[in-house]
Amino acid sequence: MIAFIFDDPGSWVLAIALVCVGVFGYAAVRGFRMAVVVNRGTVEVRGLLRTRKIPAGKVFAISRLPSLRWVDGRGRRRRTPLVMFAETGRPIGNQRRHNRQSVERISRMLGLTCRRNGEYWR
Repeated sequence: MIAFIFDDPGSWVLAIALVCVGVFGYAAVRGFRMAVVVNRGTVEVRGLLRTRKIPAGKVFAISRLPSLRWVDGRGRRRRTPLVMFAETGRPIGNQRRHNRQSVERISRMLGLTCRRNGEYWR
C-alpha cells in the first residue's frame, strides 16, 4: 500500500512538504514559548528542543553566554544555555537591554550576585 502511494513523484513532494510544515510548526510553537520560569524551589528552562527543570538550590552561577551553571544529584557540574537571552549578531532595538534586565531579574530570584564581567555567582 505504501509503495503504491509513493509511486507518483508528486506524492514524494507532498510527503516532504508535510514533514517540513510539521517541523517548522513545532519550532514556531516552541520558539514562541521559550522562557525561564522560577517557581518555589525550581527553575524551569523552556528551550527550543526541550524543557528542563532544575532545583533552584543547585544553581551556583549564570555565565555570560548566558547559561545556568548547576550541580546535579551526582555532584557533576552542568550547564543549561539560556538561548532566549543570547545575542547573535547585532541586537534589534532594545534587545540587549531587555536580555540583560531579564538575566539580572533571574539572578536576583536565585540569590546570585554579580561578581565578574557580568557573571552572577552564589
